[in-house]
Amino acid sequence: MPLYSIDIPVFATAYVKAADEEEALKQAIALGNSGLELPEVWEGEVPIFGKRFDHPDMPDVSLSPAMTIGEMAPKTLYIASIHHKHGTTCYVGRTEQQRAEKVAAWCKQWWDELPDLPAFDMLDAQEAVEAYFAEMEAIGGSEYVDYCEDTLTPDLFVELAQDDDVDDEVTPTGA
Repeated sequence: MPLYSIDIPVFATAYVKAADEEEALKQAIALGNSGLELPEVWEGEVPIFGKRFDHPDMPDVSLSPAMTIGEMAPKTLYIASIHHKHGTTCYVGRTEQQRAEKVAAWCKQWWDELPDLPAFDMLDAQEAVEAYFAEMEAIGGSEYVDYCEDTLTPDLFVELAQDDDVDDEVTPTGA
């Protein structure tokens, strides 16, 4: 039977000995984009250590032997493009609510420039966005927001993860 190689995301917990949490985070970030090979006898740069945390041989940095395979289902991305006099600012959220919160944070920066708006803190994120852009339209301003959704498929995710120079020919599935 043929054997196929399929790239999948794998999530692991790193255990880091450090003076404080900030130093531990720096060491963990340094592990980014490093590969793991699991031969019959593990001799990788980052050990997989399955003994107790108080074991005297606990290395300074290790990975838990309990790892999780990341979800491979397509992910919907919620995209907002804010068009303004300085150009376009884009935000991507994993949910519509997250997208609304990001756009509302952008609106809050400019909130005081539109005097007829209600108090920002009295509105939820979506209400704030709607109020801001409705007022912008009412005064004949040039700022507006476009929304769209797209799907990040496992194939595109793998391509993006493997290639810093993504092929310009990749077409979003929602286009």
